[in-house]
Amino acid sequence: DGSRLMAKDAFIYGGAVTLEAECYLTDRIVLLAGIRERVLWGGSVSKFATQFGVGVKFIIN
Repeated sequence: DGSRLMAKDAFIYGGAVTLEAECYLTDRIVLLAGIRERVLWGGSVSKFATQFGVGVKFIIN
């Protein structure tokens, strides 16, 4: 996330919560969506970072 430790004895810690969804358009085509919220303490930048993504999955068999 671009944070930098200013003190050599610092420690960064945190966690993340993720929500993902899949929507089947047909038997072989799936729409994907996901969002993740991360929280980090101990760094010099903001504590919260949000990531999101969308995609398409093609099933081949």
